[in-house]
Amino acid sequence: MMRTVPHRMTPLDLPPPDAASGEKTPPLAAWPVPFRGGSLHLSLEDFRGPQPVAITIHDLAGRPLRSLVAPGGRNTQWDGRDDHGVEVGSGLGWTRAARGEQIRATRVLVIR
Repeated sequence: MMRTVPHRMTPLDLPPPDAASGEKTPPLAAWPVPFRGGSLHLSLEDFRGPQPVAITIHDLAGRPLRSLVAPGGRNTQWDGRDDHGVEVGSGLGWTRAARGEQIRATRVLVIR
């Protein structure tokens, strides 16, 4: 028997599809997935111009693990560590990039 779990709002929620076009928000590009160490590359090419983009890495529960700021229009990297410099453990999480109303997110699988 399948249970229905009510949706609760989290900081990871993306804006709804554009009402006029019905288009969905494209995900944030990140590689390699799964992430096994080294650097996770994040593409910020959808964020035109050099204005800063706020990037947060979240665990599956939506708790922020790491906050970064990078210029738009380029790629940036995450070293797999939290805000205290400790390597995050294995698991599924989210990467979210935002500037104003523009938001992109994607799942990240960390395997140690």
